[in-house]
Amino acid sequence: MRLDKRGEAGIMEAMVAMMVATIALTAFLGVMVLTAAEENEPQISVSFLDALSIEGGEVVGIDEITLQNECARRGYQSMAVKITARLPAGPVTLDVGEAIGDGPMGFASGTMNIVCDDGTTVVATYEVVAFA
Repeated sequence: MRLDKRGEAGIMEAMVAMMVATIALTAFLGVMVLTAAEENEPQISVSFLDALSIEGGEVVGIDEITLQNECARRGYQSMAVKITARLPAGPVTLDVGEAIGDGPMGFASGTMNIVCDDGTTVVATYEVVAFA
């Protein structure tokens, strides 16, 4: 900052210094909030969905016991899974579990290939919700 003859800074320099301080504090708080949110969300692994298959027109391979084991292994309170596969005869849905909790919630969704009992492969969508 430049000072005048009396040793005082001008109004422009003071405004620029205040804007720089405000931008720096905003960036710091933004990073702090994003980091805190990432630490609390459960990281959902969907590797247990690899056991899914379609037999007799129904999606099979996971049940309540599988979800309980996954919750115990990952430290979740509860978990729910919904699978929807598009078969030529119509859509097939599997709903397993109930996601109830008071902690941070994690969510994962996507598509996957599921092998049918006749050897064909169909595309399915999955949604997994878990409370940590």
